[in-house]
Amino acid sequence: MQKSESIGELAKALSRAQAAVQPALKTSENPHLGSRYADLASVWAACRHALSSNGLSIVQLPVSDGPGYVALETIILHESGEYIANTARTPAKDPKGQETAQSVGSAITYLRRYALSAALGIVADTDDDGHTASHGPPSPVLRDKQEARQIAPRPDALLLSAQSRVTLSKEKASDLLASLQTILKDTAERDTEYNAYAAKVIGREVGNLTELTPAEARQVYHAARALPKAS
Repeated sequence: MQKSESIGELAKALSRAQAAVQPALKTSENPHLGSRYADLASVWAACRHALSSNGLSIVQLPVSDGPGYVALETIILHESGEYIANTARTPAKDPKGQETAQSVGSAITYLRRYALSAALGIVADTDDDGHTASHGPPSPVLRDKQEARQIAPRPDALLLSAQSRVTLSKEKASDLLASLQTILKDTAERDTEYNAYAAKVIGREVGNLTELTPAEARQVYHAARALPKAS
């Protein structure tokens, strides 16, 4: 790992940011394995606001690492100029053993997501989107078994799906509004309208706080709590 001479300010900012980082949601499906996973966009959605509100940014740069491999350097930067950096590598060949632009791109995306998750402590869901960078598609027998497992959804999966459609009651929305009024008044977001602030955090339009799911409400609340006090 490489780092600046001092990382004191970065460490404090990173601690605040990690308190606001959310779990990455499973939004993509691996067609070869039939499994869902949190893609790069979901990982960024889980941490983007927490980073920017604490003066942090991420730079990820592919670097040459010899035939058949690709490496990625991930740098966490703080507005003070402090930084920490590390490099990860992975094979970059397709199932036929060829190094193509597609296999290299897939490997880079895979590294970007895993390096970002590891650096910030983001909990990502089970996935295997990097499968094509190192394996071929599953055998027909394995695929049949996977399809059979998908015929009957598990009860807990159905419950999770139902919960994801539940939004805040007026009472819970009022509680969140009161919390935001108390928290944001001492931050740089004090002049931001509350629905607009929620929209900024979760990445979609919000007309009323009652439109938020409980998970989104927690995300908005924790993001607000992680904001530094305005000078």
